Amino acid sequence: MALDTHLRRWSTMLLLFALAGLLFVRTVMDQMGWYIHPRYQVLLYICAGVLFVLAVMCAVGVVTLPRYATRLLLIPVLLGLAVPPRPLGADALVQQSPTLNRVAQRTREAPLPDVQTTHTWTLYDWAVVASIDPAMVIDKRADVEGFVVQNPALNVPDGQFMVARYVLNCCTADAGGVGMRVAWSNGKSLPNDKWVRVQGTVQTITIDGIEHPLLVADSVRAIEVPNRPYLTP
Repeated sequence: MALDTHLRRWSTMLLLFALAGLLFVRTVMDQMGWYIHPRYQVLLYICAGVLFVLAVMCAVGVVTLPRYATRLLLIPVLLGLAVPPRPLGADALVQQSPTLNRVAQRTREAPLPDVQTTHTWTLYDWAVVASIDPAMVIDKRADVEGFVVQNPALNVPDGQFMVARYVLNCCTADAGGVGMRVAWSNGKSLPNDKWVRVQGTVQTITIDGIEHPLLVADSVRAIEVPNRPYLTP
């Protein structure tokens, strides 16, 4: 009986250390930013610290957790090790196609990004302007980064593809997609979820009676996934 209690205490301690270390490392590597807004990172560090302290208290026998605690702790540790972290991608965006760019909708009275600096705009900025008057940015230069979306559900014709990102307010549960159509002859050769930097000039295209920006690309260059792939305006 004493041996069983001893083993359970030490196994619980090791799992607490593992969970604290996993949470700390993933936060330091910005991988937790793929799930929650960066403003909450301090809470993750606090949580990792609490788990570490609890592990030490278990090790010295100050705290004894219930029998089922070991099994409960094993679940997040195994999931954290077995499931590689990854940000939301093209598949989730297609599911949001009816509400694409809705997260950036503004009224005409709302302040707009400076149209003299369009080359610094993100996809969110372009979506904001598109929700008010796409014509105001015709012939403006664009330089945006995002992942490629290729899916018939978006009704993107040959010679075009969608470049998109997610806008995060709290966590991935409330993430909204913003996207922009790109005209480029080799667009269909780009795979889903490939991150690219697109430079070019903005025109407009009418779809179902609604005017949308169309980025006529001068260049499309593959890039690495950013450490923080979500936009947080």
